[in-house]
Amino acid sequence: MASLSRWVRIAKIGLGLAFASVLVRLFGMQRGWAILRRLADRRIPYPHTALSRTMITQALVRDVTAVAARSPFRSRCLARSLFLAASLRRQGIAASVCIGVRGNDGFDAHAWVEIDARPINDTADVTTRYATLWRLEA
Repeated sequence: MASLSRWVRIAKIGLGLAFASVLVRLFGMQRGWAILRRLADRRIPYPHTALSRTMITQALVRDVTAVAARSPFRSRCLARSLFLAASLRRQGIAASVCIGVRGNDGFDAHAWVEIDARPINDTADVTTRYATLWRLEA
């Protein structure tokens, strides 16, 4: 059975994903990101070692992915990526949100998060499948 703190973290992620989805729909990508970034900056981050940064990043990616998959509200890749990047920023970890496009079988767009130019919430080949059109730096 999951501890109370785990349930609280899951609830926070679920609410954060819903909030990010609403922001993107109401205000668009750039303004929604600006709002999420300002909210993330309200907490003073503490310094991390490389190992703790990696552990925090992996835990956030795992939890955001799991909550998004089980949520009754559909959050798209853009809202998930914006929320994940803002959550990492809140922990003092710089990440970029990338938006890419491809047009092989019609138009398709996708968003993912990168740290040090490596995708963290998608497969490593996402940068070969999608041409990066936009990068929102944290």
